[in-house]
Amino acid sequence: VTTEPDLETSRATVSVAVKIKNCCSREFNGSVNSFIQLLPEGSQVKVASDHSISVGPKSEKSEYLKVVLDLNDVQLWDVKDPKLYRIQTMLQASDASMIHTAQDRFGIRRIEAKGAKLLLNGK
Repeated sequence: VTTEPDLETSRATVSVAVKIKNCCSREFNGSVNSFIQLLPEGSQVKVASDHSISVGPKSEKSEYLKVVLDLNDVQLWDVKDPKLYRIQTMLQASDASMIHTAQDRFGIRRIEAKGAKLLLNGK
């Protein structure tokens, strides 16, 4: 999971790298979906649109999903108030049966150097 907040345009992008390995002898067709929740409340923030995927027999494929969040909805991670999110990514077969699910925690923040100063979220 990587995050790219743009403080000037009030947007943030969350990118998820997904690697899918098909061990079967036939082609896999399905979709990858991601849900983002703010912790600890657990309220759902954003649902990534369905991404159709096809993986050949005995092969693997990498996909990059991008979820764009408006800064109004995003709570930035800060040392004094470390807001965290959970992303849950699910692989579903074309018949909508769940194949696999994985989750990870992350914070959205921007770190940059200006002269001799190190800035967190522009401050």
